[in-house]
Amino acid sequence: MFAFRLERYLSTKQYPLTYTDLFNAYDTPPMSVLYFANKEKWDTDIQNNCGKILHSLHEEVSNMM
Repeated sequence: MFAFRLERYLSTKQYPLTYTDLFNAYDTPPMSVLYFANKEKWDTDIQNNCGKILHSLHEEVSNMM
């Protein structure tokens, strides 16, 4: 989550100290932040469609760089 916190700091000049602050720092939070905040959704989605989820998360991280 450090990468997302750093990205928010660079974009907004405010460093989110908690996961709630991080979540609220986005108009539309990235999928990885949503999964981190909701473990049940992660468990369900990763079991139902592992390949698609992992690919989407990889794309999300790749686009941050």
